[in-house]
Amino acid sequence: MAKLYCEVYTQRILPALRALIAKVLVQEYRLSQVDASRLLEVTQASINYYVSGKRGRQVLEELEKIPKIRERAESIARGLLEGSVDATVFLCDWCNSLRQDLDLLRDIARILGIREIRVSKDQVLVIS
Repeated sequence: MAKLYCEVYTQRILPALRALIAKVLVQEYRLSQVDASRLLEVTQASINYYVSGKRGRQVLEELEKIPKIRERAESIARGLLEGSVDATVFLCDWCNSLRQDLDLLRDIARILGIREIRVSKDQVLVIS
């Protein structure tokens, strides 16, 4: 049975994307974990797990290979630093844009091991 897109996004996709942004903030922009946690509105412990690879290292490595994802994470990290991006707004924007780009959604779902996503009332995205 296919899970709803919103459920998959909040439980599986969003944490992975947030981890990638955290990694960019800490490793490329040299922010402390505390500062990165404030920008992303998560705990410092979460940032530590993301950056150290204790949580989702393989998924992060695979997501980083997708140019669209990598570029978007870098753009959001830059925007957070400049103050031109709000943490809550980018979450919604990314959710909406990902829902429209089914090829990219399929790539992410494959990496996360998701088999089916109910994108709309009448459409189920099957991951092969």
